[in-house]
Amino acid sequence: MIENLLKDPHTEVIIVCGTGGVGKTTLSATLSIRAAELGRKVCLITIDPAERLADAMGIDELSNTPKRVQGIKTSGSLDALMLDAKSTFDSLITSTLGDEAASKVLANNFYRNISSSLAGTQEYMAMEKLAQLREVGTWDLIVVDTPPSRSALDFLSAPERMNRFLGSRLLRALISPANPVTRIFNVGVNAIIGLLSKILSSSVLAELKDFVILAADVFDTFQDRSKTMYEAIANNRTAFVVVTTAQSDAMAEAAFFTKQIEKDGLRLSHFLINRISRADMPIEDLPNQELLRAYRAEHTKYLAQIASIREFSLHHAADVVLISEALGEVADIESLRVLAHQISPNWA
Repeated sequence: MIENLLKDPHTEVIIVCGTGGVGKTTLSATLSIRAAELGRKVCLITIDPAERLADAMGIDELSNTPKRVQGIKTSGSLDALMLDAKSTFDSLITSTLGDEAASKVLANNFYRNISSSLAGTQEYMAMEKLAQLREVGTWDLIVVDTPPSRSALDFLSAPERMNRFLGSRLLRALISPANPVTRIFNVGVNAIIGLLSKILSSSVLAELKDFVILAADVFDTFQDRSKTMYEAIANNRTAFVVVTTAQSDAMAEAAFFTKQIEKDGLRLSHFLINRISRADMPIEDLPNQELLRAYRAEHTKYLAQIASIREFSLHHAADVVLISEALGEVADIESLRVLAHQISPNWA
């Protein structure tokens, strides 16, 4: 049962993934609320929640700093934040270098550009934010709502990709281009530096060199933290939950996420199949043939959905949870609580 996962003290991180439009962010919030009401101290990291979801949790504006969600009725608690990749990057620079050196890096134009636009920055900083929250030690469960796309799992490889960039021979050569060993073994790198000097203005190239020299210690920190972060994700204290609907395209995306999770040897815990057709309407409540035909069509759709889900689930070692589509709009904390209590592992 999903509740067994939420209340298990050995589960410290739940990563929720899925394609766009399947209700992933809403269900991430729902799982977080349910875990809190089961007594856990929970923090929810979300990427870009709809305004109505933030309103439903009673938070006017989500930021990069956790904010308390009011209305939890047990000894548990829930805090929520919306990831700000640049702010997270800035805090990592400051904690690594100290205020004086960090201020020079933060003012560097090259850093300003890569901290907000370098490919992989958001995914890496999602991992970094997760690591920061774990280090604080305030929460015993962190729920991560990943981006709604096929790149949702890129944050698993983001530390490695960031390390390849920051540890590249080009950037290292910029730190000490006059070193004779560098000249001998990195002729190609020096040729690239020469090309850059022709393409970039002298001021831009100077900014790049200054950044690399100032942030040299940060590169080593990235590499050390990357290993730690991935080890934290890969152990059995982290569980992956895949959200989908029974539509064929959404199920195909769920299969993609599942294949990636299993390929990496990670812990796949649950499939949440959202918006299952309503099939529990009693026939005696149908006063005319039109409604009877509508019920039969809905029931046929339901049976097809169930058959598709059963076939899909046979190939994966994870529990399947069905969630009815007839639960109404999420408007406040109470509607999220109702949704949380209606999530059931039953097939019908």
